[in-house]
Amino acid sequence: MATKFYTSKVLPIGLEVFGLNLNQPLEQAVIQQIKKDVTKHRLVVFRNQGKVSGSKHVEISKYFGEIDNTTFYKHPASPCVDIFCVSNDPEKGCTGVGMSGWHIDGTFRSCPYAYSIYHMLEVPKQGGDTMFIPLTEIISKLSPETRSKWERLSMVSDRRGHIVHPLIYKHPKTGKPTLCMHLGMTTAFVYDFDRSKDIKDFEPTGPEETAAILKEIETAITDHALVYSHKWMKEGDFIISDNLAVGHQAGPIPPSVADAGLRVLHRVTVMGTVPPCKDYDFIPPDCENCSY
Repeated sequence: MATKFYTSKVLPIGLEVFGLNLNQPLEQAVIQQIKKDVTKHRLVVFRNQGKVSGSKHVEISKYFGEIDNTTFYKHPASPCVDIFCVSNDPEKGCTGVGMSGWHIDGTFRSCPYAYSIYHMLEVPKQGGDTMFIPLTEIISKLSPETRSKWERLSMVSDRRGHIVHPLIYKHPKTGKPTLCMHLGMTTAFVYDFDRSKDIKDFEPTGPEETAAILKEIETAITDHALVYSHKWMKEGDFIISDNLAVGHQAGPIPPSVADAGLRVLHRVTVMGTVPPCKDYDFIPPDCENCSY
């Protein structure tokens, strides 16, 4: 595939781009093409970028909206307040990030982040992949019974006042069904949640049922082999992801920096503007003349 601005190759999830230097000033037409490709492909991987400065990383991220820098620890190694610095070395960044289960970023916010934008500065010699999953396809492969159940569920975040979000809702930009979930930061689920009422009016699932639902979601992901494991390249990959359309988690890495090699990742998150909500009446997919 090719545009007049760069060449590309379709990935199992997303698009791999070559021939564009993000360190150089970008014309407005190039920016619009990038935004179009992110909406269409959900994940765009720019190869061979070398070192992208913190200021350039933030500049690119602002093409997609307002930066949200209020919810993460400002590590001393971070080049600026807008960048969340992640590493397997505590002196180089925050450790153990993204390893608690499949998730989208910002489920503890009333509006989860719209985009997550990553740049790998140091690539380990072993492990350290980032794994991505397409949320719409996961929903499409559910059995009618499971789909109907999930449509009734809302997740309760274990952070910041127990924010509640529907498990399945329509993506605010594409209108496609997507998931709001964090398998490592969900304290419970509620059935048939109504935002016009207080959360105290609803009975949350108990620990056993909550664990069973989380396992059910994880199984739906792994059973259908929908995982794309991204291997970061030495040349400096830069990834723009539609955080509301693609889930992710950090892959395994040897615990010793000496064994694994140094890993340093910079992430910028773009503020969400639309809270996940049920604005439709779900028709079970096994119904007569169903449409959703």
